[in-house]
Amino acid sequence: MARWKAPVLLFGVALALRLAHLATVRHSPFFTRLWLDLAFFDEWARTIAAGNWLGSGLFYQDPLYPYFLGAFYAVFGHEPALAVTFQLVLGSLVPVLVFDAVRRSIGNAQAWVAGILAALYVPSIFYEGLVLKSWMDTFLAAAALACLALAIERRSRTTWAATGLVFGIACLCRGNLILVLPALALWIWLDPSAIPARRRQDRLRAALAFVAGAGLVLGATALRNRAVSGEWVLTTAQAGQNFYLGNHPWSPRGEYEPPPFLRTNPKYEEADFTAEARRRSGREMTATERSRFWFREGMAWIRANPDRWLHRSWLKLRYFWGAYEIPDNIDLYVYREYAPVLRAPLADFGLVAPLALLGAALGFRRPGWVRALLVFLGVYMTAVVLFFVLSRYRLTALPALFAFAGMGTVELWNRGREVKRRRRLTGPFALAMGLWVAFACFVSLPLRLPPDDPAFKLASALGLPTRAESVAVEHFNLGVVYAKEGSLTQAEEQLRRAVEEEPNHPRTHLELGKVLAREGKTEEALASFLRAAELEPGNATTFHVLGILYRREGDRAGAERAFRQALAIDPRRKDTARELESLGR
Repeated sequence: MARWKAPVLLFGVALALRLAHLATVRHSPFFTRLWLDLAFFDEWARTIAAGNWLGSGLFYQDPLYPYFLGAFYAVFGHEPALAVTFQLVLGSLVPVLVFDAVRRSIGNAQAWVAGILAALYVPSIFYEGLVLKSWMDTFLAAAALACLALAIERRSRTTWAATGLVFGIACLCRGNLILVLPALALWIWLDPSAIPARRRQDRLRAALAFVAGAGLVLGATALRNRAVSGEWVLTTAQAGQNFYLGNHPWSPRGEYEPPPFLRTNPKYEEADFTAEARRRSGREMTATERSRFWFREGMAWIRANPDRWLHRSWLKLRYFWGAYEIPDNIDLYVYREYAPVLRAPLADFGLVAPLALLGAALGFRRPGWVRALLVFLGVYMTAVVLFFVLSRYRLTALPALFAFAGMGTVELWNRGREVKRRRRLTGPFALAMGLWVAFACFVSLPLRLPPDDPAFKLASALGLPTRAESVAVEHFNLGVVYAKEGSLTQAEEQLRRAVEEEPNHPRTHLELGKVLAREGKTEEALASFLRAAELEPGNATTFHVLGILYRREGDRAGAERAFRQALAIDPRRKDTARELESLGR
């Protein structure tokens, strides 16, 4: 019974924090509304729950989470809040899985530290509370690495096959892990510490069992893809598109910065990439041909700009290890305004990553599971950096980071105790402290936060390197959602906050103008549209709406001028032509 006390305690602490988070955000605008990726997964899940289990065409997005959510909806009905509650319960198992694997492979003290960090990790709580697949990345990675620790300990082909099976399932949630599978299989075969005191042939059989387990899952997905499309694809057909998103001329930093032809809504991403591939090549392509096409486009840019690619790769490496949580659809730094638990002084990447790097640096010679973690982490990190970086992509690496952070913390503690015992500074402690400080600076500097964040203000006052981050996208997205549902006062408030954050973004002025026009604030709407036209003079829609607003104000000359400008930009606009014709009557 004693061996269950630690897992039960860790699970209880993790669950209590997550339920407290749920209780405080259940009425916030972010929790009660779904948009972009959240709406995309919800819609896909509803089609599955309605009976469309096979689907049509190759998977473009990783399919596991929509099927998980669809199965949940099929049983319990369309209840996103209930599904999120279930996610939070499953997320509370991550500290237990991490604790068991670290205790089994490294030590009890390291397991406690790793488990506590996993229970208190703020970004995990944040993502587990969203209708988004990111939480599942951490959960499945923790389960896979726990199975790996068990397989190394038991040395049976059955456990190796089960480990491969779980890794294969994880690949259906995070496609980058497909690159990790062959690396781990080679490690099992070639590293004697994978199965100590066994012959190389035994390790080869274990590696084959691992591959067979993963192949069982990926083979089933490939058969499904073949059945619905006629093409053999292991998981999804978007690797080339994702590669291009991280390696194209309009992405100077390597974060998610879509090219001009791509709408940011995932619902339209595949169609936009398809249309642009057709425009560039002059022909229709299959899904796999499109993926290869975009991979070649990305490689062509790299060959033409090797210096820029190297610089961008370095930036992406920094982002992967940076303390700042690079947002995608929902910004943690805005969300936590409504979520007290996320503002609590718990664990974040700025705490975990330096300790993890310290543990990896001091313990990299350790054989067995630790060496496997290094392979896992190194290959997965490379797979992310080759594409583009969002902070939610590194959630898959968290279980390994928690384990290394446990190692780093205990090692630093033990070396500190030796200093206390000897009553003088020792070389090992000085080395560990120096590495930890260096890693902390690497991870946390320059400090990237919204400028109104207290930590940012303190760092600025102290003269530390800082980089102010905008939260305009989050306010913009929320404003658009409010406008869509008719909550115009809230929409105006959010869009004005977005304008304050980024005053030179034309689409924000455009959307604010629409809301102001619906509210009857025509003069203010005109000012917003004129600013949008100034920032983006090639947008025919802006001038079309300006014409309507001018006519509403009785300014026929202004309306005619705006309509003619819209037609000069896009002569095919029939609605603008009709409006211009009606002015002459």
